[in-house]
Amino acid sequence: MTSFIKLTSRLINKSHIIEIVQTPRQYNLFITNHNINGFWVMPLVGLLTTSGNNIKICETKNKHDYDIITEFIKEIK
Repeated sequence: MTSFIKLTSRLINKSHIIEIVQTPRQYNLFITNHNINGFWVMPLVGLLTTSGNNIKICETKNKHDYDIITEFIKEIK
């Protein structure tokens, strides 16, 4: 058993999937993010931001990938 999911345009490490939100005919995969941006002006003033990694897989636009994620979810149950 591999630790990656092979989709049409990318490989996803299964251990980096935080959450899968299933809506009718679509999956939203939320992936861990190790990208932090920020700046400090003084010791007490600054800003840190992160941007989330979200992959949307639609049944009508990405049928092959949708089926792969569906099978992945079935394996977990």
